[in-house]
Amino acid sequence: MKKTMSGNMYSVPLDEAWETFAAHLDGARAGVFLVVSKAAVGDGTRAALTATARSLDYGDAGATFARIEAEDGAKLDAKALFSLVEGVDPLVVVAVDGTSAALLGETYRTDVVLERPGRLFGRPLAAFADFEACLADQAAKQRAWHVLKSLPKYTGK
Repeated sequence: MKKTMSGNMYSVPLDEAWETFAAHLDGARAGVFLVVSKAAVGDGTRAALTATARSLDYGDAGATFARIEAEDGAKLDAKALFSLVEGVDPLVVVAVDGTSAALLGETYRTDVVLERPGRLFGRPLAAFADFEACLADQAAKQRAWHVLKSLPKYTGK
Protein backbone atom coordinates (compact mmCIF):
# COMPACT_ATOMS: atom_id res chain seq x y z
CA MET A 1 0.00 0.00 0.00
CA LYS A 2 1.27 3.45 -0.90
CA LYS A 3 1.66 6.01 1.83
CA THR A 4 1.18 9.70 1.45
CA MET A 5 3.04 12.46 3.22
CA SER A 6 -0.02 13.00 5.40
CA GLY A 7 -0.35 9.28 6.10
CA ASN A 8 -3.94 9.24 4.80
CA MET A 9 -4.25 5.97 2.86
CA TYR A 10 -7.53 7.14 1.26
CA SER A 11 -5.95 10.10 -0.49
CA VAL A 12 -3.83 7.88 -2.78
CA PRO A 13 -6.73 6.27 -4.73
CA LEU A 14 -8.49 9.64 -4.85
CA ASP A 15 -5.39 11.36 -6.23
CA GLU A 16 -4.90 8.56 -8.76
CA ALA A 17 -8.54 8.78 -9.87
CA TRP A 18 -8.23 12.54 -10.43
CA GLU A 19 -4.97 12.09 -12.36
CA THR A 20 -6.25 9.20 -14.47
CA PHE A 21 -9.70 10.64 -15.19
CA ALA A 22 -8.96 14.38 -15.19
CA ALA A 23 -10.78 14.87 -18.51
CA HIS A 24 -13.91 13.32 -16.98
CA LEU A 25 -13.95 15.03 -13.56
CA ASP A 26 -14.56 18.47 -12.14
CA GLY A 27 -16.06 20.04 -9.06
CA ALA A 28 -15.16 19.19 -5.49
CA ARG A 29 -12.05 17.04 -5.20
CA ALA A 30 -13.32 15.17 -2.13
CA GLY A 31 -15.91 13.34 -4.22
CA VAL A 32 -18.37 12.53 -1.44
CA PHE A 33 -21.43 13.52 -3.54
CA LEU A 34 -20.76 12.15 -7.03
CA VAL A 35 -22.90 13.26 -9.98
CA VAL A 36 -22.50 11.10 -13.11
CA SER A 37 -23.67 12.25 -16.53
CA LYS A 38 -23.23 11.38 -20.19
CA ALA A 39 -21.66 14.79 -20.95
CA ALA A 40 -20.96 17.98 -19.03
CA VAL A 41 -24.10 19.12 -17.18
CA GLY A 42 -25.74 22.49 -17.77
CA ASP A 43 -25.60 25.36 -15.33
CA GLY A 44 -29.11 24.68 -14.00
CA THR A 45 -28.35 21.04 -13.24
CA ARG A 46 -25.00 21.94 -11.68
CA ALA A 47 -26.59 24.61 -9.49
CA ALA A 48 -29.47 22.35 -8.41
CA LEU A 49 -27.23 19.43 -7.49
CA THR A 50 -24.66 21.64 -5.77
CA ALA A 51 -27.53 23.09 -3.71
CA THR A 52 -28.74 19.56 -2.98
CA ALA A 53 -25.28 18.55 -1.76
CA ARG A 54 -25.23 21.66 0.44
CA SER A 55 -28.72 20.96 1.84
CA LEU A 56 -27.62 17.42 2.73
CA ASP A 57 -24.60 18.84 4.59
CA TYR A 58 -21.94 17.76 2.08
CA GLY A 59 -20.72 21.36 2.03
CA ASP A 60 -20.84 24.37 -0.25
CA ALA A 61 -18.52 22.68 -2.72
CA GLY A 62 -19.53 19.09 -1.96
CA ALA A 63 -20.48 17.89 -5.44
CA THR A 64 -18.06 16.18 -7.80
CA PHE A 65 -19.13 15.88 -11.43
CA ALA A 66 -18.08 12.91 -13.59
CA ARG A 67 -18.92 12.72 -17.27
CA ILE A 68 -18.81 9.59 -19.40
CA GLU A 69 -17.89 11.55 -22.53
CA ALA A 70 -15.02 13.99 -22.07
CA GLU A 71 -14.79 17.15 -24.14
CA ASP A 72 -11.86 15.63 -26.08
CA GLY A 73 -14.13 12.76 -27.20
CA ALA A 74 -12.75 10.12 -24.82
CA LYS A 75 -15.49 7.86 -23.43
CA LEU A 76 -15.54 5.74 -20.31
CA ASP A 77 -16.55 2.11 -20.60
CA ALA A 78 -17.92 0.08 -17.69
CA LYS A 79 -14.46 -0.94 -16.44
CA ALA A 80 -13.14 2.64 -16.51
CA LEU A 81 -16.29 3.98 -14.84
CA PHE A 82 -15.85 1.41 -12.08
CA SER A 83 -12.25 2.56 -11.55
CA LEU A 84 -13.34 6.20 -11.49
CA VAL A 85 -16.20 5.69 -9.02
CA GLU A 86 -14.23 3.40 -6.71
CA GLY A 87 -11.19 5.69 -6.84
CA VAL A 88 -13.28 8.73 -5.94
CA ASP A 89 -15.15 6.57 -3.37
CA PRO A 90 -18.26 8.73 -2.93
CA LEU A 91 -20.77 8.41 -0.13
CA VAL A 92 -23.67 8.87 -2.58
CA VAL A 93 -24.11 8.75 -6.37
CA VAL A 94 -26.54 10.66 -8.58
CA ALA A 95 -27.02 9.65 -12.23
CA VAL A 96 -28.59 12.55 -14.11
CA ASP A 97 -29.50 10.88 -17.39
CA GLY A 98 -30.48 7.53 -18.83
CA THR A 99 -27.06 6.93 -20.39
CA SER A 100 -25.21 7.35 -17.10
CA ALA A 101 -27.81 5.30 -15.20
CA ALA A 102 -27.55 2.47 -17.74
CA LEU A 103 -23.74 2.46 -17.70
CA LEU A 104 -23.71 2.47 -13.89
CA GLY A 105 -26.10 -0.51 -13.96
CA GLU A 106 -23.82 -2.32 -16.41
CA THR A 107 -20.73 -1.37 -14.41
CA TYR A 108 -22.09 -2.67 -11.12
CA ARG A 109 -24.19 -5.45 -12.65
CA THR A 110 -27.39 -4.27 -11.05
CA ASP A 111 -30.72 -2.84 -12.07
CA VAL A 112 -30.73 0.93 -11.72
CA VAL A 113 -34.31 2.06 -11.28
CA LEU A 114 -35.03 5.61 -12.41
CA GLU A 115 -36.67 8.17 -10.15
CA ARG A 116 -36.67 5.89 -7.11
CA PRO A 117 -34.15 5.65 -4.29
CA GLY A 118 -31.66 2.88 -4.95
CA ARG A 119 -28.30 1.44 -3.98
CA LEU A 120 -25.10 1.06 -5.94
CA PHE A 121 -22.54 -1.28 -4.38
CA GLY A 122 -23.96 -0.32 -0.99
CA ARG A 123 -24.01 3.42 -1.73
CA PRO A 124 -27.26 5.38 -1.84
CA LEU A 125 -28.20 6.19 -5.46
CA ALA A 126 -30.60 8.59 -7.13
CA ALA A 127 -31.00 8.06 -10.89
CA PHE A 128 -32.96 10.02 -13.48
CA ALA A 129 -33.78 9.64 -17.17
CA ASP A 130 -33.28 13.38 -17.72
CA PHE A 131 -32.71 15.49 -14.61
CA GLU A 132 -32.39 18.68 -16.64
CA ALA A 133 -35.88 18.15 -18.09
CA CYS A 134 -37.19 17.61 -14.55
CA LEU A 135 -36.07 21.12 -13.67
CA ALA A 136 -38.30 22.58 -16.39
CA ASP A 137 -41.52 20.95 -15.12
CA GLN A 138 -42.83 21.70 -11.63
CA ALA A 139 -44.35 18.25 -11.00
CA ALA A 140 -41.24 16.45 -12.27
CA LYS A 141 -39.07 18.79 -10.20
CA GLN A 142 -41.00 17.84 -7.06
CA ARG A 143 -40.62 14.12 -7.84
CA ALA A 144 -36.90 14.58 -8.42
CA TRP A 145 -36.52 16.50 -5.17
CA HIS A 146 -38.36 13.70 -3.33
CA VAL A 147 -35.83 11.16 -4.67
CA LEU A 148 -32.86 13.41 -3.84
CA LYS A 149 -34.16 13.92 -0.29
CA SER A 150 -33.93 10.15 0.19
CA LEU A 151 -30.13 10.45 0.05
CA PRO A 152 -28.60 10.49 3.52
CA LYS A 153 -27.38 13.65 5.18
CA TYR A 154 -23.66 13.80 5.76
CA THR A 155 -22.96 13.21 9.43
CA GLY A 156 -19.16 13.01 9.43
CA LYS A 157 -18.53 16.51 10.73
